[in-house]
Amino acid sequence: MMIAAAGQRPLRRVVWRHLRSHTRLEFCEAALANSRMTLTGSLIADSEAVPAYASYELTCAADLTRCTAVRVECISNDAKRTLTLEQEATGRWFKNGTHAPQLDGCTDPDLAWSPSTNAFPIRRLAALAQDSLQIRAAWIQFPTLAVQPVAQRYTRLSATRYRYRNEDSGYEGHIDIDELGLPLSYEGVWTRTADWSGA
Repeated sequence: MMIAAAGQRPLRRVVWRHLRSHTRLEFCEAALANSRMTLTGSLIADSEAVPAYASYELTCAADLTRCTAVRVECISNDAKRTLTLEQEATGRWFKNGTHAPQLDGCTDPDLAWSPSTNAFPIRRLAALAQDSLQIRAAWIQFPTLAVQPVAQRYTRLSATRYRYRNEDSGYEGHIDIDELGLPLSYEGVWTRTADWSGA
């Protein structure tokens, strides 16, 4: 299990339950140290009737508007997979240490099994005068940890409610957030069942 490193101050711990599978649970912690935030999470899942476990660590800006590094592990069947993604200030992405040009220009990672990464574009949009933001996300699939670019749009409906749209598939859903930008609920997909704040 990935946990916040020594010296980091935990700000929030939450548990999310997946509404479609009813078997997937996630524990996520947001911790602050110096000028950056770290999101760490652990999930247990039923992946097509196969037990699966995943953990991640996201290195982020202190205001959660950007994520610059991703580390993910996933165990399913007899396979254990790992993935690292790093984003340079120039917009270039590196996958497991190697330049991944197909991801260049993506602004955010998107963990398919977690609602945590919705926070980044939502936090950026909250600071803008406009009500809509289109992004290109590096979508990380589970349990394979394959990564592909996906066009997405976020629309602000209120200070605490946003609409997510996958521009490729046409899927839409409402996301309600807390003050950090972490989802309280993701319409028909995730709901928060437990919450602790250290602030």
